[in-house]
Amino acid sequence: MTSRTDKLRSRLYQNTPEICLERARLFTDNWLETEGKPVKAKFLGPSFGTEF
Repeated sequence: MTSRTDKLRSRLYQNTPEICLERARLFTDNWLETEGKPVKAKFLGPSFGTEF
């Protein structure tokens, strides 16, 4: 491997993955509220000013 990929690999494995609970809850709430709608509506719904 090159030194660049060595640096990237070491940075990847040095950091501990983190989970943002607030983001996970918002995503889950949105998913439940839009159940039965097309996937596009789940991600581009009212929060983006587009009602489906």
